[in-house]
Amino acid sequence: SNDSAGHTHKHMFSVAHQLRHGSGLMIAAAVIQMSEDQAIHDLAPVIAAENEERVMLDEMKEVGVDGFAMVVLTHSVVQGKAYAIQCAGLGPLTPNTVLMGWPWWWKSNPTKYVPEFLSTIHQATLRQKALIVCHNAKDFPTNDEPPLSGFIDIWWIKHDGGLLLLFSHLMQKHRVWRRCALRLHLITESGTDPTFLKNRIHKLLHRINIPASVEEVIQI
Repeated sequence: SNDSAGHTHKHMFSVAHQLRHGSGLMIAAAVIQMSEDQAIHDLAPVIAAENEERVMLDEMKEVGVDGFAMVVLTHSVVQGKAYAIQCAGLGPLTPNTVLMGWPWWWKSNPTKYVPEFLSTIHQATLRQKALIVCHNAKDFPTNDEPPLSGFIDIWWIKHDGGLLLLFSHLMQKHRVWRRCALRLHLITESGTDPTFLKNRIHKLLHRINIPASVEEVIQI
C-alpha cells in the first residue's frame, strides 16, 4: 500500500507490537488476489506469495514482532480474508484477536469495498475473535519514535467487555506510550446516575490496578 494514502505492513506491525507487551504470538496474514486466468497451482502467484512472506518476515524482524507470516492466494479478497481468519494457527494455538487496517480506499468503489469490509467483520464475529480496526494507522507512532507525552483517551461504551481499557493499558506499558496517562470518557444510556457510575468505575480501576482518571459521563 501507499504510505501517503494509507497504512503499510510496518504501520500494522508497530500497532501489534505496542499492544502485545512483549508476550503472545502473532500471525501476520496477507491476501494476494490472482487474476482470473491464473490457477492456484501456477508458478507466478506462488513465487509472488513466497516473496511477500519474506518481506513480511523481514519487516516483523525490523519492528521486533515475534511470530509467523502467511500468504493466502485467492481469486476473491473476501474469501482470502475468511480463509486467513479461519485457518491461522494450530489447534488451540489460534489467535483470539484480529487486527486489520481501515479500508481507506473504500470511497473509490463503495458498492464493492463496503460489503467486503462488513463481510470480514462478520467472519471475525462468527469465529469469536476480538476485532481491532485501525483508522489512520499511518499516523500511529512507530516503535523507533521517541516516547510520547499526554493522554490516551478511552471512549468507553458500557457493556463492551472492557477491551478498550485493556488495549489502552497494554499500550501504556510500551516504551512509546509509557509517559501518557489514561483518561476515561464513559458513554452510557440516559437516566444513569453519573456519580454512582464514576464511583463504581473508580472502584473497578482500583481493584484491577489500572491507574486512570474518569473525566466525564456522557449520556446518550
